[in-house]
Order: sequence, then C-alpha cells, then structure tokens
Amino acid sequence: MALTSLIVGAVTESSASVLAQTAATAATLVVSENPDFSGPVSVSMTVSAQDIASATVTGLESETQYYYAVKEDGVLDAVTTGKFRTHAPVGTPWSYTIACIGDAGLVPDYPGSGLAPTRISNSPHFDTVRAANPL
Repeated sequence: MALTSLIVGAVTESSASVLAQTAATAATLVVSENPDFSGPVSVSMTVSAQDIASATVTGLESETQYYYAVKEDGVLDAVTTGKFRTHAPVGTPWSYTIACIGDAGLVPDYPGSGLAPTRISNSPHFDTVRAANPL
C-alpha cells in the first residue's frame, strides 16, 4: 500500500473530513459503523499533485462511532485506519474526553519511525491516550 498518513478533522454531528497521503492514482474514503468495515459508505477522494487525498463524508448519524480507511487503486488498506465519533446535535448537552500530548518525540528514549525518525514519535504515551478512548 502507498498510504503513509491518515487524519480526520472537521467532525460535526453529520459529517467528517479526511486527509490521506498516498502515492495511489485513485483513492476512496471508506466509512463504517463497524471496525471490520462492513456496510460502509464510500466517497471518492480528490488526489492532489502533492499526493494528498481528501474527502468529506456527509449524512452520518449524530453521536455515533465511525471507523475510516482508504481504498488505494481499489484495494482497502485495513492496516492504516482511524475512528471518530460524530458530535451531538447543536444545542444538545453531551459529555466527552479529550487528550493532549506534547514533546513526545524525545530522542533517544522514544525515537520515531517512518519518514522523519527524529520527529515522529513512537512514545508509549500514545498507547495511554488510545486506552482512554478520547474524542
């Protein structure tokens, strides 16, 4: 697979936007309520000259956990995946947890991996955050 990075943002009560760095010539965003990606919604992604694929998925249910991945040239990358939760409708009280980490890529204790080994951390702090399942 050519996918090297994947991030979600601009999450609302019924939509979310995803960016992916890929060398693929065609990419599709796949979003499902199921971690095995059964019953997905698929949206074509626009791939820029800088290999950044982007798409926004709409029509999602509020306060719902979704899983997302990218199909590159028709093949689903089931290894590099993510998840997000849609927000409650505007004006509705709701509860959530957020998490922040700073300076996690301190060499030599937690050297990074991938494209920028001195800047991309593999610190165990990220595992602690994942275990808390923050929004």
